[in-house]
Amino acid sequence: MVLRWLVGIVLGVLLLGAAWIGYSYAFSPEPIRHPAQIHQHFRFQLVNNGQAVDFAQEPYQTEFNKDMCSAELTKEPFHFHDGKDQFVHLHWKGLTGGLLLKHYGWNFIGGPDHLLGYKFNGLKTPDSVGIHGRALPLAPADAQYYVYTGDQDGHKRVELKEFLHKDLATLLGGTSHADHAEHESDLARIHDLLGNVVIFAQASEPTAAQVEDRFDKLAPLPESSCAG
Repeated sequence: MVLRWLVGIVLGVLLLGAAWIGYSYAFSPEPIRHPAQIHQHFRFQLVNNGQAVDFAQEPYQTEFNKDMCSAELTKEPFHFHDGKDQFVHLHWKGLTGGLLLKHYGWNFIGGPDHLLGYKFNGLKTPDSVGIHGRALPLAPADAQYYVYTGDQDGHKRVELKEFLHKDLATLLGGTSHADHAEHESDLARIHDLLGNVVIFAQASEPTAAQVEDRFDKLAPLPESSCAG
């Protein structure tokens, strides 16, 4: 009787563990489940109820060792650093805008608010991938979300769901700044700049002048760094 009871407990624990792993796998997006290293960038502006978020502020920034030129997988999939606004560093392949927003506090894609998901490492226990923090300000209760891609020479509106769920490299055209740099001096600056995204979170659609103003405010390309 005691043996049967012990076997039942062991089986129950194993079943609970299997259920937890299955749940963890199911809600973890593929770029989080099986991350692959990459190093790309895009410029991102978020205008919340008329106020542009300053990503140069400490709650969004991540410190890193500038002397470490390594191929090691970066702990966080996204970074802002060096006290720079707008420049998002993408360190894992296949990342989406939904993961980016959740990483800083706006969860449009479901799952626990404090986790992007779990990273699966073969037969090892999955590692949790947490968010950077809940740094983004509250959006207005009646907010709609208007997403634009492009540059000073032209831009277009894209659907919010496309930004949330599509690989950012694909959303932004899949080309890098290095692919279309006109001058060698461009290549000395930040590499693999995929493009630019501007989001307005507000009750009504921004005017054409408001959209153009944000693309006119794109930050100049900074110098490239080895590990950033």
